[in-house]
Amino acid sequence: MDGSRLRVHSDINTQGKLFVKFIALIIYMKMSKTMQTTKLFDKLSITEVLLELKKIKKTYINDKIVVMNEITKKQLHILEAFGLNLI
Repeated sequence: MDGSRLRVHSDINTQGKLFVKFIALIIYMKMSKTMQTTKLFDKLSITEVLLELKKIKKTYINDKIVVMNEITKKQLHILEAFGLNLI
């Protein structure tokens, strides 16, 4: 979250960008706290968690059938640490 440069041309854009950064900071801190309480920081960093979860994909066939790629053990461990269930 690079907050050193805003590069915007209006006040409303500045407010919008700062708001998004604020929400991102809240999410980051919540993830950090959850990872500390579940001892996930012992194995992974927040960046590694996000990169691993980024690999989870859904494919829609004819706008009806949803096919999800197989979830790895590492991804399942991360999802369980955050209290999420995709299965």
